[in-house]
Amino acid sequence: MNKLEIAVHNCRASILKKQLCKGSNTRYCTALNHLLKLGVRENISSPCQKLFDIFISESTTKDNLSTRRTIVRWIDKECDLKIIDFDGCLFNIPDLPNEEEIKKILFPIGSETSFNQLIAYTLSLMKYSHGSSTYGQYVHAFKHLRSWLIINNKNEFNVTALKEYKSLNEDYFINCLIKEWVFKIRRRCVNILLDVAKTGKFEWHLFVKKEYVDKNIEDLIDGYFIKENVYTKNSKNTQALHRYVFLEMIKILGIKSEDDLKSLNRKNFEELCDRLNSKFCQNSLTTIYPICRHIITYLYDRKLLDLNYGVVFMNQNYFKEYNPCLISKEDEIRIIEYLSHCSFKVKAIMMLAIRCGLRDSDICELRFDEIDWFKEIININQRKTDNPLVLPLLDDVGNAIIDYIENERPNVNSPYIFLRNQRPYERIKSAYSICARIFNKLEIKTSNNKGKGIHVFRYTLAKRLLETQIPHQIITDTLGHVSNDSDKYYYSMEEEKLKMCCLDARWIGVKTWK
Repeated sequence: MNKLEIAVHNCRASILKKQLCKGSNTRYCTALNHLLKLGVRENISSPCQKLFDIFISESTTKDNLSTRRTIVRWIDKECDLKIIDFDGCLFNIPDLPNEEEIKKILFPIGSETSFNQLIAYTLSLMKYSHGSSTYGQYVHAFKHLRSWLIINNKNEFNVTALKEYKSLNEDYFINCLIKEWVFKIRRRCVNILLDVAKTGKFEWHLFVKKEYVDKNIEDLIDGYFIKENVYTKNSKNTQALHRYVFLEMIKILGIKSEDDLKSLNRKNFEELCDRLNSKFCQNSLTTIYPICRHIITYLYDRKLLDLNYGVVFMNQNYFKEYNPCLISKEDEIRIIEYLSHCSFKVKAIMMLAIRCGLRDSDICELRFDEIDWFKEIININQRKTDNPLVLPLLDDVGNAIIDYIENERPNVNSPYIFLRNQRPYERIKSAYSICARIFNKLEIKTSNNKGKGIHVFRYTLAKRLLETQIPHQIITDTLGHVSNDSDKYYYSMEEEKLKMCCLDARWIGVKTWK
């Protein structure tokens, strides 16, 4: 007998010892016979990864798949082959240490602590902090991590191994080998382990990726924030945008120190402009370009540049095109009808956007104390301008919010209405992805074929109000504008009335007066 036949024979003997029912015995024996035939067909005489991959892939039903996986697990355990399933997990993983062993761990931990001890300790902390379904997802993610550590002979705790595992999964995700949620939960498992290794505690929080730069560059950015009053004049989101643009400029220009700045010329900034044009859409550039000019002026004032090259960012790409993103009435009705099939959270967010024209930031940061249920009004300070805005609480909008609060919202003490579905239950940061998914699902295209975010409904609402001849002041109050310049963009959509203002071309260039 060859090695495969011996392994099958031993597996059949162990099945008989288990004293299973007649039906189970028949099912397992049939599968083992198929495994032997498969070995002959593929000319494989010993148990191996290739044979078992084919064996499992040819399963016809869920029951058949479960049976074959069980057989692979039994043979793998007996032969110690370290067979991997399609998820990248070992079929047989050693048990985690018991409670007595994990109590001996000292924090912060060193290399003398094994990964198995740390993972066992971490799972014990996480077990009662969330629902069984979420906990099961983390258990499976840690199982994949343990499999990778065993396969690569990385037993003792070290940070480098975890970073290598995280980088590997990033590559899997980029190459579409794993889904986004799988990548995120594996990445989070690594971050949680690093957190627990330092403190010995587990606490739900968001892991924010930090961009580390040279100290000289960091000092340069801090100086810009102080001189331009970025901290005092702008919200945290805008501050983050200024920092992002500064870092992006530094990265594209290849700046390592202040001396590198002094060697820059106009051509370098023109190339920077071209790179930004190719990377960002038109609407984004209208925000990024002014920041670029501010940064360049700051560098010029510090005598790090020989000329103020901000003029490069005053080209035609900067100016706004008066071609707003709109959707038709038919598409708007389709979206509202589709919301009946969505979650309460999605429906409430979308109704606030469609019916009230609120910005993305105002929806995400909407608080309980900003809704007066008795007076039926929404009373907010706009996050973009910090100006007050009072809107009527329409019945369909209010009902949608109530449905979400009563049926879906996590039962936590937070002032914000819309929260993440998973721990930590913080407020949502953006509703763009929610809106974009609906647009893609319903195959809706905007008038300029560009926008897919919440702001589309703000433009559309303004258009609907203009069409019904609502006075401009009421539209301004509804949108929460203070400056008349803000309204010009929306009034440009009033095509018919703008045509009435056109001059007769025959009189152009003719001087006449009475």
